[in-house]
Amino acid sequence: MKYWVFKSDFNEEGVYLSSLHGEGPKDYEYSKGIMLSDRYPKGDASSMYYDPAYPERIKLKDIIDNLDDVLIANQKVKTLLSEFGVKNIEYLPILLKDHQDKLVSEDYSILNVLGGVGIVYMEASEYRMDVLLKLKLAG
Repeated sequence: MKYWVFKSDFNEEGVYLSSLHGEGPKDYEYSKGIMLSDRYPKGDASSMYYDPAYPERIKLKDIIDNLDDVLIANQKVKTLLSEFGVKNIEYLPILLKDHQDKLVSEDYSILNVLGGVGIVYMEASEYRMDVLLKLKLAG
């Protein structure tokens, strides 16, 4: 089984986006590994905006940082993933808008990875469970 890690380097020149649009799935749902396209907003409701706290950051990168820490990437990354045979990703298109509400790109999508892999083998591990962690692992 192969695993991939994608992470933006949050450098000083790449654009930084504000929170997700108000309509559609909540930010935490994008890390659940569940399909979201049936509730994902269409058209202008899928807009994401450059964060006003970073007005100087306007350079578009292949993977874009954002407040909600969802994975946002362009068509180049999507093509690369396809060439590597990655099939468990749902691509949710966004309209990328700058600080003045001007459309900058329609080339980006939220990469919603479907499924998940448990990384802790609880039965073979020695551990002391905190009550809050136990609830989080169960949920």
